[in-house]
Amino acid sequence: MAIEYYKGYTNIVQIHNNLIEAHYKFSREQQLIMLQVAKTLQENDIYNKNEDTLVTYQANELLELLNIGDKRTLRGVVKSLQRCIMSFENFDESWEADVNVFSRGRYFAGGHVEIKIDELMLPFFKKLNDHYTKLNLKEIVSFKSQYSIRIYELARQLQFIKEPYKKEKIYTIDEFQKMVGSEYKQWIHIRDKVLEVAKQEINDNTRVYFDYEPIESYKKGQTRGRKGVNEVKIIMNIKGHYQPKLL
Repeated sequence: MAIEYYKGYTNIVQIHNNLIEAHYKFSREQQLIMLQVAKTLQENDIYNKNEDTLVTYQANELLELLNIGDKRTLRGVVKSLQRCIMSFENFDESWEADVNVFSRGRYFAGGHVEIKIDELMLPFFKKLNDHYTKLNLKEIVSFKSQYSIRIYELARQLQFIKEPYKKEKIYTIDEFQKMVGSEYKQWIHIRDKVLEVAKQEINDNTRVYFDYEPIESYKKGQTRGRKGVNEVKIIMNIKGHYQPKLL
């Protein structure tokens, strides 16, 4: 029996940290649907009851939940879900796996939607222990950029690292782009079209304060000439606990 979405639950969804650092390029709407389905599954406590993982929504409800413009757009997004693939890498063991996130995505003419998460994805939404990050879906739906969602997740992940005051993390530019789904060749485009857009949307619409710092260095084997931006530092804090330096 399919699980139906009911109003009145929390805005919080829990996601495994490995999912946050996975490599994928989803649209804003595809990301929002994945998070909404995960939240619905968690709220229905299906894992202890061995119930089906098929979730149904009324189309109008899903439009409202995810702030998607119209049913035509929603129908196209739902039809695209079975093409959503994530890549997981383990550099220590030198393996990579590609996983289809959704095993079903159907939009019915009667006005309802059926979505099913692939069973291989369930460990990222259940039995999370200490390896998860809490996200506020109400804050996320305010974003217009798909990059803002991914960077918001990376920033929120820092909040739940156990070491006190550890609110920064450095990524190589290549790793960062794989995680957020961008493919720009030049730092100026990454800065302007990804990071600056995310910074404005996150800082204007959430309780999170997000910032970043480019880290310049020589490329491997380079000893002379101009250094390039090869890493980026992600900085996160909760508003009211951090005051950025005034220039």
